[in-house]
Amino acid sequence: MEYTPPCSVKRELKSFLAHDLGAILGSHVVTKRNLARYPTGIDKIEGEPEIIVPPQTSSRSWLFDINVRYVDRNGSEKVLGLFSKEPRKEGKGEGFDGQQDKRADQAAYEADRLEHSSELGCNTPVFVHRDRGRIIMERVLGEKLLSLLYGSRSDVEAQISYLFSVAEALAHTHNVWKKNYTRFSGFLSKRSWDYSYDIARAISILTDNELSRGEKGVLSAALGKEFEVVLGAYDVGLIHGDLHPGQIFLDKVTGNVCFVDLGDLGQGPHSFDLVDVVSSPLVRLRMRDTVARVTERYDLSRDSVIDKSMFIPSLYGAEFFRSMIAASHTHSLVNNVPILRGYQTEYGAFAHLIGAFPEWYEWNALQALRRFRDLNLEIKGLADLENLLVEKLQSTQGLPLLERLNGSDHGSVRIGNGEGSGNGCGGVVVDSSLGGSLTTTLIAASQRV
Repeated sequence: MEYTPPCSVKRELKSFLAHDLGAILGSHVVTKRNLARYPTGIDKIEGEPEIIVPPQTSSRSWLFDINVRYVDRNGSEKVLGLFSKEPRKEGKGEGFDGQQDKRADQAAYEADRLEHSSELGCNTPVFVHRDRGRIIMERVLGEKLLSLLYGSRSDVEAQISYLFSVAEALAHTHNVWKKNYTRFSGFLSKRSWDYSYDIARAISILTDNELSRGEKGVLSAALGKEFEVVLGAYDVGLIHGDLHPGQIFLDKVTGNVCFVDLGDLGQGPHSFDLVDVVSSPLVRLRMRDTVARVTERYDLSRDSVIDKSMFIPSLYGAEFFRSMIAASHTHSLVNNVPILRGYQTEYGAFAHLIGAFPEWYEWNALQALRRFRDLNLEIKGLADLENLLVEKLQSTQGLPLLERLNGSDHGSVRIGNGEGSGNGCGGVVVDSSLGGSLTTTLIAASQRV
């Protein structure tokens, strides 16, 4: 896989902009969208747009930043930032729930989601234009939450402030998406879940071994209909589907929060999006005892959920499931040299932590499963599932996962406030004295930078 886009792709983008950019901006910025940030409109474009090749952190698309210099109708010279994605190969659009979209290709799939979500007033890019496989959108102002969390890893109050803003924006977006769901129904396929299949696939990626029929049976027994009911008991609806801190932009000046990359938009438990944010290792490094405040802020900002009393059980189950998926995804990332180089270029010193993420998520998944099991929700097979994970998930030193946890103070390893109801769920709380565990490794590595 190439690390930088071929020259032919950049030349084609340059030709496209020279021919069509004026018409695109005239339609979207002036007439159709009337963006608040451009109240005077665009009078003329100055010179050729500047095309910049940023670090390539996507395995599916070539990425470009575009700076357009223009003169507004008051005669002032300004710069408009755009972002372009071009598919590396054609492919059917497939959503978070694994169902094929009704649109013919991935670009149409993502563009439709961006268009619909922005029309509904959600926290997503406002200006979106698609030309065949190419998607051009307004470059989002602000910094990635990923960078903000890493930069503020020693400032708990700063992290809490960032995450409060994200939790409130996410709750607002879920409220809007749920209220206007029928606007999406024309192109969203009916969801179909198979949690045991997804976990089996994650384990096979992490261990490089397929599970036996008996082991798959253990997963099916624990992750069947009862498990699905609990995950959706708090609330279900449209979800982003891949809302890790690298997909969230926060403008510290205005406080605006924007969620990007809706390629996995689909239907599912709303708790999935929330735990994707708060389960990040960067959130856990210095504020594990305060994550509960962030999840509570989200819950208090939600309207008309199905059952508020099921907030904590839904989060426990979602954190187990999403942490296992994140473990397999980050494992694949670590072993994808070109994409890992892109992260190293974009994030610099922070990138050395990524190698520890798969083990972190494995550990986090096991702890979440234990807390979920302790709720006594009458879901059969959870103890057998825990034993299977302990047996299968190995550290990079070849030590069983349970052995790495034996030295920890399990009295301080807990999720949220430990209560079975209410709003206190906040993910795994870890004492920082875990000896040679992954937690200590992450904290020590972050302090060295």
